[in-house]
Amino acid sequence: MVHPRIGDILISASGTIGRAIEFDGQDAYFQDSNIVWLEHDDSKVLNRYLYYCYQIADWKVSKGGTIARLYNDNIKKTLIPLPSLRAAPHCGDPRPLRHTDQLNF
Repeated sequence: MVHPRIGDILISASGTIGRAIEFDGQDAYFQDSNIVWLEHDDSKVLNRYLYYCYQIADWKVSKGGTIARLYNDNIKKTLIPLPSLRAAPHCGDPRPLRHTDQLNF
């Protein structure tokens, strides 16, 4: 069974859609379809930076059924501004970033 690594960001996909938390390594129960986390290249983007981005992401939620959900495809289409790795630890809130590359998952 695959588990998140300490520091990975978990995102709620149902209910409190898009709520993000940092995994601290404590034993926990995850209902697979309602919690997602993304594996990414740590040499390109920092977990802490993604955490801030997920707080303000404009999630395109699927509303075709009875309950709105955030599907993998919705997450993959969300653009994240990508600063250099040197700048990322100093970026608390990515909203002020103007001239950055875009990271598309």
